Amino acid sequence: MQISLDLSEFKKITDNFSDQQNEKFMRNSVNDILFDLRNFALTSSMGISKEFTIRNKGLVRSHIKIKKAFGLIGYFGSISSNRFSGWKEQQYGSRTKRKYKVHTENARGSAGRRTLQTKYRRKHGARNLLRTVGDVHGTGSYRQMITANLAMLRRKKESGPVELPIQFGNMKPGIYNLLKSGKMKLMEIFETKQTKQTEWASNIVLRYLATGKYKKVLEKNIERMIRK
Repeated sequence: MQISLDLSEFKKITDNFSDQQNEKFMRNSVNDILFDLRNFALTSSMGISKEFTIRNKGLVRSHIKIKKAFGLIGYFGSISSNRFSGWKEQQYGSRTKRKYKVHTENARGSAGRRTLQTKYRRKHGARNLLRTVGDVHGTGSYRQMITANLAMLRRKKESGPVELPIQFGNMKPGIYNLLKSGKMKLMEIFETKQTKQTEWASNIVLRYLATGKYKKVLEKNIERMIRK
């Protein structure tokens, strides 16, 4: 996304700069605006929090980046990692191979904005109801295996997270919390879905420019240039 800044109100001053001063002024201004934009994105109610529900602020902060200006071109956006796609799919509307897990409020301590409780993350050892008793092959149908595993766990009054890898009656595949009473509470549903396109980075840039905050950055840089 390319943007242009309204510099008309500063033209009388910048016209008095030499070519070298103008180049330095613009380069420094672009860099400072990028830093201000990143701060706006992370802290303002008109930033990222307007686009998404943020549960792990530290993770998001570490993935929102800027690239200093080379000439008069700078970059604002995100980076991806194993834990976070950087919302690339949302920005560009591209398809993804990532598998999404939809967590219920039960898994977040009955508060939808909280981070997921560690014990309900799939990678942290929820017992698979097709593997608890033994290997599924040659031991009957999937339904029989799940029924046998649940009966065994309930008989022993065991509790904790269990994984249901396939549809079982009206129960969807996912992570459940098995209570000592024998009841099961849904914590996480396994789904593969494509996200809707939300040009979050472009939207944030446009909202930032609409505030006129960049003009204060320009004013400060002009003051520095004049003092020198």
